[in-house]
Amino acid sequence: MVGIIIASRKQNEREISVPAAISAYLGVTEPAMYGINLKYRFPMLCAMIGSGLAGLLCGLNGVLANGIGVGGLPGILSIQPTYWQVYAMAMAIAVVVPIILTSVVYQRKYRQGTLQIV
Repeated sequence: MVGIIIASRKQNEREISVPAAISAYLGVTEPAMYGINLKYRFPMLCAMIGSGLAGLLCGLNGVLANGIGVGGLPGILSIQPTYWQVYAMAMAIAVVVPIILTSVVYQRKYRQGTLQIV
């Protein structure tokens, strides 16, 4: 979502993306998913790559949670405190990688004229 906010020059996409990004970081991903990500496809793939890398980092470091909690940034509250540093790094990866990938892909598709709404 933030990648679309950064890369897009369309005002209506920004109007949809900003509140969707805020809700996604708080754990409610449906507005982002249905409002932008599935409309273009590639933002969803970029998000999946970032989330996969973050999950890999958590898995390799044995990060454990006390239970199934909320998603998004408040999700750290369900993680055992000994793993908070690794989890924070994983969340940074889950945020930064999709922003960079989405921005790069959006700009490339926009320049090539292949930016299509599905």
